[in-house]
Amino acid sequence: MNDKINWGILGPGRIARAFAEGLKYAKNGRLMAIASRSPQRARDFAEEWEVPTVCDSYQKLAECSNIDAIYIATPHSEHHDATILCLQNKKNVLCEKPLAVNASQVDSMARTAKKENVLLMEGMWSRFPPLMGKVREIINSQALGKISLLRADFDF
Repeated sequence: MNDKINWGILGPGRIARAFAEGLKYAKNGRLMAIASRSPQRARDFAEEWEVPTVCDSYQKLAECSNIDAIYIATPHSEHHDATILCLQNKKNVLCEKPLAVNASQVDSMARTAKKENVLLMEGMWSRFPPLMGKVREIINSQALGKISLLRADFDF
């Protein structure tokens, strides 16, 4: 693999723009391809974000040999099929939340990722801020005793 992860985005909607914006600040990743059900939307996105490769189908992005990972930014109802397509083409996948619309789809996605030996991850940003590392550190130290249950709500 290169020193940088070559990303493709499948679905050029609002959340894809947020991903593209964040990727500009990543030292180890670059946006290399975009695909859409609408070729014009893909071209417009590519022009706006200076994406070098425009794919006129999801299949072509999944088959793109210079892409290491694909961010799935389609409507929720399409997450399963789009993710399976990418996984079966040996692409690592970061899928926007929710991962799928039901447990059966998630199970199918997880089994396919394992079979193809590629990463499948839900785009759950709240897991990665420094505060969460501190929370894990405190729990692992057992400074609060052995934690057996945590119930929390997240809202904004």
